[in-house]
Amino acid sequence: MIKVLGVMRDDGACMLYRIKQPLSKLQDKGLADVSIAGFGSKVDFDSAVLEADIIHIPRVNCYTMKKLIETVQPLGKKIIIDQDDDIFNVNPLSEWYRDYGIEEIEIDGVKLWKDGNTSEPRSIDIEKNIEKREVARECMRMADSITVTTEELAKVYQPYNDNIKVLPNCIDFKTWMYRSINKDEKITIGWQGGDSHYQDLMMIKSPLVKVLNKYKDKVKFIMCGAKFDGFLKDIPNTEHYPWESIYAHPYRMSLLGFDIGIIPIKHDEFNKGKSAIKFHEYSALSTATLASNYLPYSEVIKDGMNGYLFKDEKEFEEKLTELIESFSKRQVFANNAYKDTSKNYDADSESERWFSLYESLYQENLVMV
Repeated sequence: MIKVLGVMRDDGACMLYRIKQPLSKLQDKGLADVSIAGFGSKVDFDSAVLEADIIHIPRVNCYTMKKLIETVQPLGKKIIIDQDDDIFNVNPLSEWYRDYGIEEIEIDGVKLWKDGNTSEPRSIDIEKNIEKREVARECMRMADSITVTTEELAKVYQPYNDNIKVLPNCIDFKTWMYRSINKDEKITIGWQGGDSHYQDLMMIKSPLVKVLNKYKDKVKFIMCGAKFDGFLKDIPNTEHYPWESIYAHPYRMSLLGFDIGIIPIKHDEFNKGKSAIKFHEYSALSTATLASNYLPYSEVIKDGMNGYLFKDEKEFEEKLTELIESFSKRQVFANNAYKDTSKNYDADSESERWFSLYESLYQENLVMV
């Protein structure tokens, strides 16, 4: 049986979707002997490396990992590097900019990132980050394969490796499940996301305020995850819920009972490389989605069939109003979206994409022997 080691850099959603979830599914099916090392794990890393046939590592950008690759590849270990974002175009509003940003950033006269003392808030070491990017390139060239979430990301990393596999983020329907709950009569418009999405949300603040003021007694807005006080200012009927553990998050989301999930995204290179996981999470909970008509959502949402897409403030307001007014339309969108996601993005069945890659690399070693 193939022995696979997955490395967890942290306990966040990316590590769950890219490493822990798919590898755990393979373990449950008896397709691979899996070890997961790193954040919160009791697995001895050195021993696991020596025993593994395949080592799957996310976001490699340091000399320690480069040295690991150089050491274990001659022993017949196959190295896969996972990239779930475009590390060369990280959104400056994301905390990840600290690790990959190579320019000072100023927004509305405020210095967001400044080159210098990295012990200070909002400071970056530009010289070090340039070096990190080059180490990441070197590691990707050395790797036996690179895995990404989308075809757009495959294009980003194609210059560094010929063996790139698209493994989409998938939903575990055993944790992301609709729950019938007793809720007030107000229609819930919801958003969930991290700290890189401030500009995305600000694009639709004006039409959202108009809609919420129009339907004061009928609608409320819930923000889950990051809290943007500048965005929430002057928005009526709002609630905010901070992040929970990634393992509790699906349950809490189901209890919030979004009727309409909104996903505004700015048209930039960073967002272009994102996966459509927010749509799939909403879909698993039977929520109707209204998203920007831009990648990645324009690829998975068929406008007017399994959700709505919008291109500007006017269309956002019009389509949000339609969804508020029409329970049947929300229901049709939610049902169609659930069917699409369960058919094409079910972690139980799609985890075998990971196994196919592992098996192909493992077979290379057998042929060489």
